[in-house]
Amino acid sequence: YYGRLHLPDITVDKPTCTMPLYYEIYCKDCNKSRYTLANNPESVDSVNWYTINSIHTSPLLGTHSIEHTNNGVQVVDATPLQSIDLSLNGIKAPHRDKVVLTPSSWLLYNPFSAAVTTTSGNVDFTSAARVWGGKGKLGYTVDSNISKRDIKKMEW
Repeated sequence: YYGRLHLPDITVDKPTCTMPLYYEIYCKDCNKSRYTLANNPESVDSVNWYTINSIHTSPLLGTHSIEHTNNGVQVVDATPLQSIDLSLNGIKAPHRDKVVLTPSSWLLYNPFSAAVTTTSGNVDFTSAARVWGGKGKLGYTVDSNISKRDIKKMEW
């Protein structure tokens, strides 16, 4: 079994957000009844990882500290075990930021390096205003399917 603290990448269209934290156990061809994994959801973005947030309710089971975020995002509340509240700080969307946490040593898993001491996730702040690009100012439809892409071939 492997355990980890996992921060998925998220996209939000407002200046504040709650970034979820997932405490997960890796289980491929293992006894899923040992940690009642059969009753827990699979990870939001990883195969064979199971979320155990419902039983991770005490700091004695593992905690985290905020290592850093890039410029422009303020950590509003980092004390909960299940999430981190973030807010844009003096800049406007669109903006991408990286949240880096230092979890308890038994909540770190990196298949490429045993020396890793942090885990991270990205948050993308986007603009709330969404405008469809298929209608011009004069009211004429420019293209009924703006997502259609032409196939471009290169001839020799």
